[in-house]
Amino acid sequence: MTVPDSAAPTPEPSPEAPVTGTVASSTEPEPLMPPRRRRSTARRVLIAVIVVGVVLVLLLIAAVVAEGLARSRAAGEVEDRMRTALGLSADAEIDTRIAADRPLLLQLAGGALDRVDVDVPRYGAQGLVGDLALTAEGVPLSETGSITRLDLEYRVAEADLDAIAGSLTGLDTDSVTLEAPEIRVGTSLTVLGLEIPLVVGLEPGVDDGALTFDPTTLRFGADEISVADLRANPLFSGLASAVLQQQEVCVASGLPAALTVREARVDGDELVITADGDDVVLADLGTPGSCPSIAR
Repeated sequence: MTVPDSAAPTPEPSPEAPVTGTVASSTEPEPLMPPRRRRSTARRVLIAVIVVGVVLVLLLIAAVVAEGLARSRAAGEVEDRMRTALGLSADAEIDTRIAADRPLLLQLAGGALDRVDVDVPRYGAQGLVGDLALTAEGVPLSETGSITRLDLEYRVAEADLDAIAGSLTGLDTDSVTLEAPEIRVGTSLTVLGLEIPLVVGLEPGVDDGALTFDPTTLRFGADEISVADLRANPLFSGLASAVLQQQEVCVASGLPAALTVREARVDGDELVITADGDDVVLADLGTPGSCPSIAR
């Protein structure tokens, strides 16, 4: 029997024959962004970066200006308080500096300044004239608050010691020089009607707020004698009693009572006096000190 043509099997495609159809490939690339759109996006990003940069610069400038204004105002207030405390006139020279270890705005937020340095050139205290330097730590913003720590250094040049020459010894003074650790005072001593020139070596010290001058050596020409040996000799001890007495100057009365005078020493060509105090009430700085050692 003959098989109809319609029942004949469909021939398989040859392996080499290309596959045709409408199935989309999964690896087909997405359409590229048009060049104009890419340029527009890049421009917007650039503009945004520039705006942010300008804003940051403006904020930085504003912070610097605010810091400068706050520092200037705070220094002025501290300076006014120090003028009052030290009894300075409005035109007296004074230099006030606020430490810049931390931003001032942070210090103000904490209610106190970390450190303030104050320099007063040619400051007078009980006949002395010298350069005064104050260092205050933990300075409160309120006048009723207390300074955590206050250190003072007072430097008197050799030439300015002539103002207290009469308080150095019991005799008339011809000259005053500094030769560490002594203050050397040129004077004279009358012995048996003869006037003998001599140089008295004095070591400075402090006693209850007073600046003391203790005789340590006597120099007759090229010969130097220890005051301890001179005091041990009854004859010369009696003759030189005026020279051998310790003299005092109440330097504390020219400084705030809240400070304790600690030391006096010769440093090069300067007499250096130091004082300090803890928890110093700001309102008490205007109260001068006293010298119990001189009063008694």
